[in-house]
Amino acid sequence: MVPKTSLFVILLITLSLSLFGQEQVNDTLVPEPKTIVRLGLIWPSFQVEQTIARNKTLVFDLWTGFSYLHQSINGQSSASFEMDPGFTIQARFYTNLEYRRDIHKTTDYYSGTYIGIPVSVFFKNAGMAGGIVGGFQKKLGESGFWNISGGVGIREYSGLTDFSPLGNLSLGFILK
Repeated sequence: MVPKTSLFVILLITLSLSLFGQEQVNDTLVPEPKTIVRLGLIWPSFQVEQTIARNKTLVFDLWTGFSYLHQSINGQSSASFEMDPGFTIQARFYTNLEYRRDIHKTTDYYSGTYIGIPVSVFFKNAGMAGGIVGGFQKKLGESGFWNISGGVGIREYSGLTDFSPLGNLSLGFILK
């Protein structure tokens, strides 16, 4: 199980960002859609991106990760393939939307670069990860999207803590 303290911290961060964003959304016109719903194809996921302020969003992501482990102990080999479902809440700060608009490039559905602060919870191993990522998101055609991000974070699972690369490569459909 995920410690209650960890869930409390996630809830507190989400609430703080939402309250901060509501203040700013009321002060400025946000030209982007308020909510984007997406399905990820590379790693199965369901994502909702919610505008909280101008050029700032919260992404809620339910996903399933896959892992393959091959071990050899004392000459005995074993292999396992596992699915590890979880969810991520990520605050995103889009860094170049104004510039892209100024040079007449597309910015619909938040096409541009961002800095994100993801917090993930893994259900199977009762773990969590958090850190900072940089990424780029772009709309493909009328209803497609691709997103790539990478960064570094801290991961805690099964009583172990380590530094971990963080990242995502997603390709999917925009539903709304």
